[in-house]
Amino acid sequence: IWAVIAVELINPTVQQIADEGGWQGCERCRRSFASVFMADITLFQTVVAGDSWGYIAVPVIEKNPATAIIFIGALMTLVFGVLNLIVAVIVDVFAQNRDKMSTRGRPRWRRRSATRRRSSPGSSSGSTRTAAARC
Repeated sequence: IWAVIAVELINPTVQQIADEGGWQGCERCRRSFASVFMADITLFQTVVAGDSWGYIAVPVIEKNPATAIIFIGALMTLVFGVLNLIVAVIVDVFAQNRDKMSTRGRPRWRRRSATRRRSSPGSSSGSTRTAAARC
């Protein structure tokens, strides 16, 4: 989504900077936001790899400050998305370890289901009650 927005809003600024003689030694800079694919590559290179923040993003933001919203939005989306994945993995690992530890040290009779029927103490007839009914 950020790449589509970047093509529509950043590419005109990039073309204007290139026409004014910016990025003289860079053949890719003019086409960095010319298509969605190129915008994806540029955003990946800028946000994920940390490359070219000063080479492409800063001149574009200086020329048109409103484009900072797109760069910052793409950065925040990626940061929070990756952070969410990392937290989800950590929570899942801790939950699995908690489940393993909760049954490891218990006596065998404590591992039974709470609804398993047992003989009630003091009853000669051997009637049964659920664990929930005894509480």
